[in-house]
Amino acid sequence: MNGKKFTEEMMKRGVGVRYWEFNNQQWSRVSMGTPEQMNHFAEAFRQLS
Repeated sequence: MNGKKFTEEMMKRGVGVRYWEFNNQQWSRVSMGTPEQMNHFAEAFRQLS
């Protein structure tokens, strides 16, 4: 899955992910917060993988 699509799908699941392109590659960045937020991210990620 490309970075832009990953960001869109995570946002649909309530997870903020930053997307950008650099050096002709796609990147995503996630900043973790509380344990609850990390669990929410992990569940959304599992749905996409």
